[in-house]
Amino acid sequence: MRGRLAVLFVGVLVAGVVPFVGVASAWDDGPHAVTANITGKNLFIANRLGGANYQFPDVIRIAPRGTITFKNKSDDFHTMTLVNKTDLPTNANEANNCAVCNNVNSVYGSGPGSPPTALQIQNGLPGGGIGLDPAVGPGAAIPPGLTAKEIRFATPATSTFQGDSSIIGFDPATPGFTARTIQAPTKAGIYFYICTFHPWMQGKIIVGG
Repeated sequence: MRGRLAVLFVGVLVAGVVPFVGVASAWDDGPHAVTANITGKNLFIANRLGGANYQFPDVIRIAPRGTITFKNKSDDFHTMTLVNKTDLPTNANEANNCAVCNNVNSVYGSGPGSPPTALQIQNGLPGGGIGLDPAVGPGAAIPPGLTAKEIRFATPATSTFQGDSSIIGFDPATPGFTARTIQAPTKAGIYFYICTFHPWMQGKIIVGG
């Protein structure tokens, strides 16, 4: 399974989606706009602890094609990346050797201490579009080395593919660029996502319920 991840960037997320039985009504298809806060910080206690406790919301419920705005309230960069459930690390060894994380990060082209070459991935390709992300707003600070176009897209990123991803910046490194808006898939189901920079950060999006 892991050897096929690079190819699956442009494939429809199948194994990671559990379709709902029945048709959601206008009353039970979930909210049409949600804010999801990213929290946590770097931790250090001499001779006791070193690491971070960053986290996503455990579960996000949203209507089909509703918008989710991820707001970064932590002290580091993160990605929101759709993956198959089977690709989520379940222990420290898998987190330290996360194949889907390595694949996604290689598309961004980022390395330790280096800015990424793009801020989102759709259908396996990095880049942006022409519309302004409403979560960013006019006048947002642009990370060094990136152009304005690379933080904009025509509509909120419609994430329906395994490997679709967006980077969320943080204050004070990228003031003004501390949020990203994505659009939920049309198909009802359960979708799984991860931060490819911090693989223990994992969440679930329930679309249509």
